Amino acid sequence: METKALHIILDLWDCEYDIGDDDGLLKILIEAAEVSGSKVVGLATHRYEPYGFSAVVLVSESHLSIHTWPEHNYVAIDIYTCGRTDPQAAAEYIIKKLKPSKISSSTIQRG
Repeated sequence: METKALHIILDLWDCEYDIGDDDGLLKILIEAAEVSGSKVVGLATHRYEPYGFSAVVLVSESHLSIHTWPEHNYVAIDIYTCGRTDPQAAAEYIIKKLKPSKISSSTIQRG
């Protein structure tokens, strides 16, 4: 069976990057989508009170999402793309930018 898409799930802890910088995180997610070869087609964001952030970058090949828990210095990221994209390049870009001390990563073949 030919795989239609890859879904990379990242759990990142104790990032050197300020995960309270919501605008910066959104920029990194958009850049990661572009690095993967995906075309950004939409954005959705939500800021929680007193802190925390969720964003979805819609791409023509599916989506990238981020959810933060600054009080725990924890970030959850999903990278789900299909076609001729490189979701692993997006994951590596995000890790390089956020500089976590602990990483858990899973890759699931979808379709």
